[in-house]
Amino acid sequence: MAKVSRIIGMSTCVLVLALTIGFAVFATALRGELQADATPDASTADGIVVLTGGDERITTGLELMADGRGRRLLISGVNRANRNPQELSRRIGEALPACCIDLGYQAMNTIGNADEARHWAMRWGFRSIMVVTSDFHMARSLVEFSRAMPDIKLIAHPVPSRFGRQPWWSSRALAQTLAREYMKLLASSARLGASRVISACNNFIYIEQQPVGHPPPRVSQRTG
Repeated sequence: MAKVSRIIGMSTCVLVLALTIGFAVFATALRGELQADATPDASTADGIVVLTGGDERITTGLELMADGRGRRLLISGVNRANRNPQELSRRIGEALPACCIDLGYQAMNTIGNADEARHWAMRWGFRSIMVVTSDFHMARSLVEFSRAMPDIKLIAHPVPSRFGRQPWWSSRALAQTLAREYMKLLASSARLGASRVISACNNFIYIEQQPVGHPPPRVSQRTG
């Protein structure tokens, strides 16, 4: 019994240590110290997707469209819980022609954003998407988008926030916010891993079910 308790205790310590190191790397990367996915100024994509949650995100998306960085813009997650649709429509109309901008009303979270963006990309036949969201939210967004649309190229365009500019240890509120985001990132990564395993298993089963060694049926040709 004591041996089992020691094993459980050691496993718990290893898990806590791994989570702590992972969080430190995640939080540090937001300040640019380990950032390796910065978007080049000239990056373009078929479509641009803005995830609602801050005025800076929408402003950035509109600016990217005005600069010709995408053919069409989707603002995902427009609903009464986080934004006034009428006010947003007015703001967009003042900035850009309405012909190339779509508003998505279904998404209530990041998973919904990814699913909404997938349907939108399929509708327009897009093969690449530029994702616009806050810097601290970008990692999880890319994971969810990768799960929803594995065949579409994703380009990150993070919007700077106070979470990325300040050291994570500078305040308790900041550390708690980033810790919650880190745990959500782990959950998203687990969903992505599970979806890929399931997809691989389904592909294996499909291949195993195909007949092997049987020539295709011969079609007789009649001569008249």
